[in-house]
Amino acid sequence: MALRLALYGLVLFGLWGSARLAWQQWSFGGACPCIGSVPACYVALAGYAAMTGGLVLVGRSVWARRSFFAGLALAGGLAMIGSILELLEGQVCPRVGTVPMCYVSLGLAALIGFLFWREYVRGPSHGGTRGGGSVTRALLIALGLALLLAGSVVPGGSVLMAAGLTMLICASPWFRRCLRFLRVRWGWFDRGMDALERVAGRRMGAILERTRPNRDADTP
Repeated sequence: MALRLALYGLVLFGLWGSARLAWQQWSFGGACPCIGSVPACYVALAGYAAMTGGLVLVGRSVWARRSFFAGLALAGGLAMIGSILELLEGQVCPRVGTVPMCYVSLGLAALIGFLFWREYVRGPSHGGTRGGGSVTRALLIALGLALLLAGSVVPGGSVLMAAGLTMLICASPWFRRCLRFLRVRWGWFDRGMDALERVAGRRMGAILERTRPNRDADTP
């Protein structure tokens, strides 16, 4: 479930980001480079829209996977072409801080493709006990993208970061153990987590509660 939520979250994040750029291009122009006479953000928007439709229809239509992979080919192929041109010529892609946006888009497309393959093509039955490790690695990559976006001019990175942390706490025993270790080691961190539990609401507080250390066992 956590892997599926991560997949939906990343696709919707890509859809929102490309729609925002497409709207800026439509309204003001100059928001994204053009491929011939077609703005690249329109192509990316079409790709993420096709991926979203594929996810909605998966299990209901034989066209679901075709729609998803066609959209992934559009968005990922565009990001790959932009990344190659950026490496060869420079100053081709818009920047996220100092990082070319096409690099971020390529990483996002690759991560989305991996998550879809892991969830719907390979299937959970093949993952065995190693499935949790795949989820953890995928979510850590998503969290890295969020950290990159959080301090940039692209909004939404902080939301993605919070969602990634929540899903890591839910899905990864290893990540919960890391947080418990930090709460035992650093009192200020433990107090901050306690305060966050109190203001996070019932559901989120219950999730954060899973990182509480066993104080009776951990206190010398």
